[in-house]
Amino acid sequence: NEHIIESLTLTKRVAVHLARSGFHVLDVELGGRNPRIIINPCKRCDMLGGAMIRITKMPRMQVRTMAANIDGVQVEWMVPENA
Repeated sequence: NEHIIESLTLTKRVAVHLARSGFHVLDVELGGRNPRIIINPCKRCDMLGGAMIRITKMPRMQVRTMAANIDGVQVEWMVPENA
């Protein structure tokens, strides 16, 4: 239980920081190796310095999933592109 409480506390701190910085938090996931926060993509995401972790191809577009690590929390956002 202590590990989950520590993850929750850390994730809450990062989510609050993101929200106060103008990001829109969409989802939070605990339980994996690192807690994960999903945010709405926006121009501000560039300042997070993320790296592409996945490309999902669809018939008329592809979606790049970007991720940045903030204090041990993986912050992800998805960027759609025309294929």
